[in-house]
Amino acid sequence: MTYGMVRASWVSSEFAKQYPGEKAYRHTLKEEATAIRTALKVLSEQKDVDPLQIDPSLQVLSKLDKQV
Repeated sequence: MTYGMVRASWVSSEFAKQYPGEKAYRHTLKEEATAIRTALKVLSEQKDVDPLQIDPSLQVLSKLDKQV
């Protein structure tokens, strides 16, 4: 859910703030990275989630993000 909310904020306002010279919205790597990192942060703050039941792709992304 968090991922979708971040993406929606980019479509509605954040894209125009980040790229004021652009006339139309387009999906960007910066937007994608922000959405994924925000979702991973929220997931890491969940205390009642069994780590083994987290989607494998999110586990990989979390490991990669920690290596940065």
